[in-house]
This record gives sequence, C-alpha cells and structure tokens, in this order.
Amino acid sequence: MKSILIAAIILSAPGFIKSGGEKKFKDYAKNAVVLAPGAAGEWDAGAVGSVSVIKVNNLYHLYYEAWGQLSKGGTKEDYESLQIGHATSTDGIHWKKDLANPVVKRGEKGEWDRDGTWDPFVIYEDGIFKLWYGGGNASHCDWAYAVSTDGSHFEKKGQISHLGNVEDDHVVHNPADGKYYMFYWDRARASWDTIMQGGDHQPSGLFVAVSDDETHFDFEHATRIQVAGQKWPVKYSHVIREGNEWIMFYGKAVTRGHSSSTGIASSTDLVHWTKRIYPVVKGHDAEILKTGKDSWYLYYAPDGFFDMPGADIRLATYKGKLSGLFEE
Repeated sequence: MKSILIAAIILSAPGFIKSGGEKKFKDYAKNAVVLAPGAAGEWDAGAVGSVSVIKVNNLYHLYYEAWGQLSKGGTKEDYESLQIGHATSTDGIHWKKDLANPVVKRGEKGEWDRDGTWDPFVIYEDGIFKLWYGGGNASHCDWAYAVSTDGSHFEKKGQISHLGNVEDDHVVHNPADGKYYMFYWDRARASWDTIMQGGDHQPSGLFVAVSDDETHFDFEHATRIQVAGQKWPVKYSHVIREGNEWIMFYGKAVTRGHSSSTGIASSTDLVHWTKRIYPVVKGHDAEILKTGKDSWYLYYAPDGFFDMPGADIRLATYKGKLSGLFEE
C-alpha cells in the first residue's frame, strides 16, 4: 500500500519539564512535529489530535482523530467533520499516512455516528487490532467498537454505550483478572460549566467502567476516579502497567485552547490513584509507548493549542524506569 510521507516540522518553545537531575522527558529534535494536519482540502486539514500508538512486530501504528475543518471558535460543523485516521512508521518518529484514510469514517445518513468519529484507542490482541472510539456530537456522544486484521481496514461492531456527553476513552486489559477497564470523561456528571468555575475541588468527570469482554462495560456502576494529592480534576488519562503498579499519565481538565501539562499518578488496583509528579511535559492528551527496555516515547498535544486550528502531535523521549521520574 502506498503512503503519504509526513514531513517533520521544527518549532520553538521546547515542551519538556525537568523532573530532577537527568530524570526527564526530552523533546525529540527540538520539538519536531511527528504528525501534522493535511493540506487544504484534505480530510484532515483542520487539525489532528487524540492519538493511540502501538507497535506490532516491527511496525508502529498510530491512530488519530482529525478535523476536516476547524475554526478558532469551534462550530458544530467543525466537530461533525471529525474522522479517524491511521499512519505507520518503522521507527515511531517518521510517519506515513494511510491512503485508506479515514480508516474509521463517520457514519452515513441515519447511522448513529453520522456526526463524527473521534478519540480512537487501540490494542492488539490475538492477531486483531481492537479499536474503541467515540461517535456522534454533543449530547449524542457515545462509545463504539471496531476490529481489523491488518490495522487499516476496520469493521464497525456498533455502539457499546448510551451515555451521551462522553469523551477521552482509554482501555486496559488487566491480566490479573482478565477484565477490560475503560477510562473516560463523562460531561453529564461533571459539566464543563462547573469545571470552569475554577477552584481546586470541582467534581471529577473521570470514570472507569469494567467489562468481561471488549463491549459489555458496566457503565451504570462506573467508578468516579479522583487522584489523591491532585486537587483539580484530571483528564486525558492513559494507563499502562510497569512492574508492580499501574501508571497513569494525565492532564488538567480544561476546555479547548487552554494550557494543560501532563503529570503521572500510580495505582495498584486501577481505581485508587495517587499523584506522583506534575508536570512532566508541557502539553496534554499524552500517549506513552514503551519502545525497548526502559525506553519510552511520549506523544502529546502542544500546550494551549489542542483542539485549535492547525494543532499537531509532538514527541518526547525518556530513558529509564517510569518510577525513576518520581522516586529518589
């Protein structure tokens, strides 16, 4: 399959934060953009964001949401232009966009996800690319599931929630109990109007729902997540296992265009979390990927620029155990 090469763009204002001595994430090549919007008129011309990155054999796969159009104010039509794309790389740095893009298109007229597809999250198990994503717009936002054998051609399996007003999903398959845990933000239970009133103790909209399989999550009994030691609500969660604990990369819950850095929390049970360090990167919606022994890539959205016209995806790297960022 032919692909389109994405040229790296070099920007100023490095995004890394020192976390003590040499323990820090470092921006790759002075903050090179590893995924940029398409040219005018292309399906992803407005902006890109909310990535999910995995490595299968020797090939990296990056899934991302993209706007066909995006204005500074963010109109209903802008959000209805959202669709999900795919890019591949042999090094996790230089990416080629899939000519089959968008690989998860918004639905046709009359279908539930006709008003956009967004927030992809992918894992690879048993030879299958398993993709959870959001569909719809505003109060009609919900979660869905799709599968692929090649990472490019996906079969939609349908809507798996009826919540409305959700965003930012992330799924963990816990080997200890065999269950799937979906982390997501529920705006119906923590509205943006309330969050933006300010103050340190606003309600958290981050929830985790559990399922015995990929699709039957118990959203009715989802648990609200608070991070002990972090006063304001956290968002943009990405959870991985390292050693004997779970690590969550998170950002501050803010509306589009506002500043939000990335921090780290830890847990032993996926429900009770404790702040370990904040911030580690100036930017948010971060996605961590282990690339080798104690070697990490962190893909993130530029600080104060996410969900804004022309927004892109950047890369920071780290050598060492993640716990080394917050333990002496």
